[in-house]
Amino acid sequence: MAAGFEILLIFSGVVAGQFLLLIVHEFGHVIPVLATGGTAHITIGGHDGRTVKIGPVEVTVGFESVQSVFTYGTVEWRGVESDWIHAVAILSGPLMSLVVVLIFGVTVLRGIEPPIYWILANLALLETVRLYQTLIPKTYSRGPYEGRPSDGKRFLQLVRS
Repeated sequence: MAAGFEILLIFSGVVAGQFLLLIVHEFGHVIPVLATGGTAHITIGGHDGRTVKIGPVEVTVGFESVQSVFTYGTVEWRGVESDWIHAVAILSGPLMSLVVVLIFGVTVLRGIEPPIYWILANLALLETVRLYQTLIPKTYSRGPYEGRPSDGKRFLQLVRS
């Protein structure tokens, strides 16, 4: 494979993968809500965008910046009153990220051929960053999440209330 084409393929795979893995993370939050009869609204990239309703889930994809499309996602849910289900839903996004990191990491360590190796290795690294950023209890100080608590902090707030 020509080097230039391989680099383009790796770059494209990582970019598309980042977007898809953000959706996977957000759907991780949604699964416990749907399993208990609730509804959810997922926002990816920004609040001003197109919204599609898929059964009990609405998905809005907006474009506030190039970075936000790959890093900004939120979920709002309705119809679930149990704090236990809320706690599970909060932790399920980071859990999905952890599962992705483990699957991609094991796949890379078992040995696969480039360019898939480089795509999965980069996505595993980037998803590890997402896992860290969402699981560590903190209030975001900048970017699209500015002033909002991380999943880890939301979980601790719920447990302590």
